[in-house]
Amino acid sequence: MSLKKLTVLGIVLSTCLYVAWLAFPITIISADIGRHLADGKIFFGNPEWRSALLSTNFYSLAVPDFAIINHHWAAGLLFWIIKSIAGWKGLHIFQIVLGLASLGFIVDIARKKSTTRIALLVTLCVLPLVAYRHEVRPEYLGYLSLGVIYWLLENKQSKHLWWIPLIIIGWVNVHASFPLGVGLLFLFTFDAFLRKSAQRMLLLKVSVVSVVCTVINPAFISGALYPLSILSDPGYAVFENQSIKFLGTIGVSNWTFTFVKISTVLALLSAGILAYTKQLKNNRPQLMIAALSIMMAWLSVRHISVMGFMLIPVFAIALSQVKWPISRKWITILATTVFIVVAGLQVNHLKSRWIVLGLEPKANDAAEFMKDHEIGGPFFNNFDIGGYMIYHFFPEHKPFIYNRPESHPSDFWRTTYIPMMQDRKIWKQQLDEHQFNAIVLYYGDRTSWAQDFLKSTIQDFEWAAVFVDKSVIVFVRRNSDNEKLIQQFEIPTHKLIKS
Repeated sequence: MSLKKLTVLGIVLSTCLYVAWLAFPITIISADIGRHLADGKIFFGNPEWRSALLSTNFYSLAVPDFAIINHHWAAGLLFWIIKSIAGWKGLHIFQIVLGLASLGFIVDIARKKSTTRIALLVTLCVLPLVAYRHEVRPEYLGYLSLGVIYWLLENKQSKHLWWIPLIIIGWVNVHASFPLGVGLLFLFTFDAFLRKSAQRMLLLKVSVVSVVCTVINPAFISGALYPLSILSDPGYAVFENQSIKFLGTIGVSNWTFTFVKISTVLALLSAGILAYTKQLKNNRPQLMIAALSIMMAWLSVRHISVMGFMLIPVFAIALSQVKWPISRKWITILATTVFIVVAGLQVNHLKSRWIVLGLEPKANDAAEFMKDHEIGGPFFNNFDIGGYMIYHFFPEHKPFIYNRPESHPSDFWRTTYIPMMQDRKIWKQQLDEHQFNAIVLYYGDRTSWAQDFLKSTIQDFEWAAVFVDKSVIVFVRRNSDNEKLIQQFEIPTHKLIKS
């Protein structure tokens, strides 16, 4: 097979594999997408609520007036428009297109820094990292913004650099990862001054304007500074914000974490190769942003995909500097073998998991059951299922809390939410205050308090389980309003305990 055909095959295979990684069904039960869609629906349909939507804990029954910054509000508008026009599958395709476009810009950078074949080989090898975050999230708009800014900076065309502040304006309104773009711009500007580049003053001006542009959001300066709040303790630990080291200490094992460790070692090796070949000076920004992304991934697993994107150019540059002591023919054979093996391993992994376009099958069964049988609020729900409850029941009924910890006072999680799930006396106090009519739980929540609450509620005669599937369980309070429903659908306690 000719090199040209191998290149085309590599592009097709890499694209198909990335699409397959991202074609994991949309998870609405324990993810944020329901809340993002509700943001768009309310913004367009209820203009009188816009101010509260942008600046308060709008959806929460527990603390509705708590001041917040809805930093990804514009992503919700975009998601709602696409979902309204093209449905769940259209929304999923949109996310996949965002991912492919982001990857395309990064691969093009790697190609220009090395060769097309090296860039494709490296890309295929790091796809599991790049695709780690496969849910439909606003951060995919951040990935694309990062990719475009990186590409513009690498191409060094003065007339195009002024697009960067405009990209920052969009980015600051869709996701809190926008400091990455500003940081990348600063790294290239710093490098330009070290090299005494002719573009250094232009890059400085673009950097200053880009920083100013971060205040162009509904919360102004507070919105620009919002990412700093991520460093504070929100009072409730979320899996995606935990470090690889911490997750390891509590027994969480994931093959992707092992891949992060291997990639970190390979990144150090790549830096060593560039130092040995005296190419460090020519690739400072690429190495620095890769190093930053590695640190971010180790500190918070939500950044693993960013790490994957940022490693592609570095690995490609380093690989292009290696002088192989074999003929070109054998290099091609070796690269082709590696490509086939890596692709085969990924195909083998993907064949054992769902590859579905659109919403997870049966994801709405619990909500539809509640609607069909007119189960009314007030509702108590646990953390993960908050976005699901918002999507299906707001504004008629608010969830007690939802899955964005910083949108609630940190003391609320410690002194109210967690204690009421651990102590039935505190639960009774909250029940008297809020008069919950139904409890809706995502029982995949493995926190000790969630499991304690589930077990105690199953044993509490005041509550009857009327619906359960592989993810959600619904309890209703024993009262006259629910009497007929309980008679028809109550699930015996011994069956719940057994399952």
